[in-house]
Amino acid sequence: MAKKHSFDFFDSIKAAKTEEDVKHTYAGHFGIKYNTADKHDLYTPQVLFEFKLLKNFESVRVRAAILAQLLYYVRQLKFGTIVEKRIPFYLCLADQNEAILTETNIWKRFYDDADEKYT
Repeated sequence: MAKKHSFDFFDSIKAAKTEEDVKHTYAGHFGIKYNTADKHDLYTPQVLFEFKLLKNFESVRVRAAILAQLLYYVRQLKFGTIVEKRIPFYLCLADQNEAILTETNIWKRFYDDADEKYT
């Protein structure tokens, strides 16, 4: 549940100096407890997040690289050793200045087949 004073989020995100600060701000604002043992940024059953700091989301290459990283984590959820977590409905690429939310299932062809490789 989001905090009542949303300006706290914007003040905190503006003050972020690292990707960890960005992650901490999102997690704190939405009340998400996290564990980094699975080597992805932030997971909920609804959303898998990947955080960056001061990336240019206007660049297709930047967005594609971050999305590819998230899809790698989705493949790990589906085929790896992380069996207690389901694949979230949404992927969120988040930065200090902006965020992109996309449905996970529209990228299914990139994570659905364990034998399929993509570049």
